Amino acid sequence: VASVYGTDSKSVSSTYVTEGVVYEVVPKDGEDHASFIDQLLEELDFREKGGYARDLIDVVVLDEVTNEPRVCQALLYRGTHENPAFWKRAMMDLKFAAARIAVSHGPSGWNSEYLFHLEEFMKSLASNCPDIAQSDIAHIGDTETRKIAEMTRNFMQYTVEFMYGCGSNKHNQLMIGQTSFLLEGSHKDEVRNLVEFPILLSQSCERQPSKIKSLYAGGGHSGLLLENGDLFLWG
Repeated sequence: VASVYGTDSKSVSSTYVTEGVVYEVVPKDGEDHASFIDQLLEELDFREKGGYARDLIDVVVLDEVTNEPRVCQALLYRGTHENPAFWKRAMMDLKFAAARIAVSHGPSGWNSEYLFHLEEFMKSLASNCPDIAQSDIAHIGDTETRKIAEMTRNFMQYTVEFMYGCGSNKHNQLMIGQTSFLLEGSHKDEVRNLVEFPILLSQSCERQPSKIKSLYAGGGHSGLLLENGDLFLWG
């Protein structure tokens, strides 16, 4: 978990800092130190088995005795583009990522719940940093987390469906907007490869969520008909 702030987001010479939480894990009394480390790393490696680089980094913490900053080393699991779960579009297309998060869940629960807890943590971190308050660095917090959390809350008010399409997008009938630069061989007016895009369906309060019955693709418009008779058009 990290939050980045700097003197000027547009300046190359800006000072940037990554902040978060450092955990100190110590063995129990009488426990073999080497065995403890091996077991701990084995468990962490299993947890991060999706594909992370393991780095040893320097971090600045406040000394518990002197309350002065000091440098210590910490183990960092860093996600890279080599991670098999890395998805360039989800990283750079926040609206698409928010739509996915709004409907996705796994063994540990809903993705949205994890995101909202992360957002709350980042907010508390941004407002409880006395060392930042005393410095001349403007703290902007993690703006991307706030943006994607806000979009996810909005998407959760709708029924979200995902579709695939390609071809003309001159009138945004594929609804990829400004994310076409992520699609190889495509641009905003024409999508040459099959692309996934979300559809947000606002349903009447008097009706139960309905399944999709038919999908229509015209020269400049697209249409979606639900089994309950609701018709959606865009383009």
